Parts: sequence; structure tokens; C-alpha cells
Amino acid sequence: MSSGPALTGSTCIEVTKCGGYVNIDLSPELYCSYTGECKRNRLVFNRDEACLYCKYRRLLDVPAMIDKRLEENKQ
Repeated sequence: MSSGPALTGSTCIEVTKCGGYVNIDLSPELYCSYTGECKRNRLVFNRDEACLYCKYRRLLDVPAMIDKRLEENKQ
């Protein structure tokens, strides 16, 4: 049994070295424009899902972020 990503038969390091996979940072600082203390932490369930429907959410150009990370990895 592999200890790597599901259905790859390899480790995380081997998968990322092949050049097809990258990680990007999707922290709230990038996509949230709310100022003040967010009350989403008072939710019992679906804290992260609540951000998807929030009016303060900023849209991100995810394909461009992935392309940028792929370029960084080539260097």
C-alpha cells in the first residue's frame, strides 16, 4: 500500500516532481475583503463553506495562480 496520494502508487514528492501538480495558497487573506472580526467561527458546521456564499468574498484567478506556480517550479 502506498503512503502517497490516492491512485498514484507513489509518494507526494514523486508526484510533484513530475511537473503536473502544484500547491497554491488559498488563505482567507487572499479571498476575503471583510474588515473587522468575522463571525463565521461561531458557526457549528460549514465554516469554510460559508465563505463561498459570503458577499465579502473576492474572486481569484486560480488558473493564473497555478500557471505562476508551475513557472516558479521550472526555475
